[in-house]
Amino acid sequence: MRELPHRLRRYLQGFRRKISGRRSAQAEYETIGAFGPLCLCDDLETIIKLHDMCNRSGLDTISAGHVLAFAMECFEKGVLTEADTDGIRITWGSGPGMVALLDKMIRREGIGDVLADGVQAAALKIGRGAEACAVHVGGQEPGLHNALFLPSRGTGFVCDPTPGRHTAAPMARLEGGPGAYAPYPSCGSTSSNATPTRARAP
Repeated sequence: MRELPHRLRRYLQGFRRKISGRRSAQAEYETIGAFGPLCLCDDLETIIKLHDMCNRSGLDTISAGHVLAFAMECFEKGVLTEADTDGIRITWGSGPGMVALLDKMIRREGIGDVLADGVQAAALKIGRGAEACAVHVGGQEPGLHNALFLPSRGTGFVCDPTPGRHTAAPMARLEGGPGAYAPYPSCGSTSSNATPTRARAP
């Protein structure tokens, strides 16, 4: 958070105190990406609330955001209904729905107990085509990095002994030197040292 402008830091600090009523840790970009764009939520107050809930219960914010997005897609496609979610409408970007669902995951109550072990385990329990909505690498929800524009990240997600980890994936780049990427023709990269251009549509 040190790199953020002073006014923005103060703004977010005020949000945190307003939401939690007490001092809490500051959200970083993975958390904001997981609860924000991934879930189509543009409400900063909701994002900081979800972040605080995860911090106080020991949940990983990346996995939690993926699980909420998974549940929203299942709800949108009719795989999950309000009968499955104890009446919670899990629609894209719905702050109240996200907070209510995360609370159930923390307490392992109802649908929260199904979702609490991650998207792969939840998809297997739910069935009915839920597997198509589950984004994971070997059972691990990946970090919020676009591997189309950083192919070495994608290589790391897939090849690392603990797949999907955003903290391990940069090793391909570190070993190859600055600007080193795997050969991904779809990204405009044809050699290990080429910097990818815009991703092309398939």
